Amino acid sequence: MKRKKSVRFFLLLPIIEQLISEGYTQQSIVEKLQMDHELDLNLNTFKSYLYRYRSQDKEIQEKPSFDRPKKEITSSFLSSFQDAEKNKNDSERKISTGVSRSRDKAKALLESLSLPK
Repeated sequence: MKRKKSVRFFLLLPIIEQLISEGYTQQSIVEKLQMDHELDLNLNTFKSYLYRYRSQDKEIQEKPSFDRPKKEITSSFLSSFQDAEKNKNDSERKISTGVSRSRDKAKALLESLSLPK
């Protein structure tokens, strides 16, 4: 099954941008796409696709990174590993807090049992 023209155009964008930077006219690029890549576009469609791509690209570049939604990549393995690490760290904190309390109690007990000099 053939892809849509717009999809094929967007896949060929790196080549199109290179041709533009080399000084090819839009009409010659349309002809080259037709001959080399069997992408049959008229000049107006080419301009429309190019405009659409550039306006989308501009929006992405202008939008500050803190406004962009962050893509959270998680896998079941990674998330289970992170959960295990978090649980381990939490239990270690509880243990260290418990040890500190035990030491304090032991010191207080020793001080109360200490014989006066």
